Amino acid sequence: MGLLNVSTLCLILALVAPSSHASEMGRVLDAVSWAESKGVPTTGDGGRSVSSYQIYDITWRHITEIRKAKGLKTYPHSKHPSESVAREYAKSYLEWLSEMHQKHRLARPSPEVLYLMYTMGWSAARAIGFDYHLAPSYKQNGVKRFRLKYYE
Repeated sequence: MGLLNVSTLCLILALVAPSSHASEMGRVLDAVSWAESKGVPTTGDGGRSVSSYQIYDITWRHITEIRKAKGLKTYPHSKHPSESVAREYAKSYLEWLSEMHQKHRLARPSPEVLYLMYTMGWSAARAIGFDYHLAPSYKQNGVKRFRLKYYE
């Protein structure tokens, strides 16, 4: 009987977990968009970053490779990508960053660390020990904007 209860609990958790993960990822994506551009699709940094997620061309190409490896649909970089495509790309990048953090730090990153890696890149965030207090002030300000939106 105890085994049946554990099996039932595992089944319930398996069914609930993807939904809660999707919900949390949605909150992270909304907060990233807000922190990067107040949720307004724009071309920034002299035309080098696009969408409300402010994705640079070099990052777009990196995400394309990540998506290809996972068998996901890829899209060419554009000065004005659709927001739904940009959101898919931002999500793929955030998932990859989370996987990298878990692989190297053996822990799931906090939402703030996930955003720090998003805005700085994996290597730069790793170089400061994933501590946003050690990031340049404009990156710290981005984390503050992210937190305000994520925790509202």
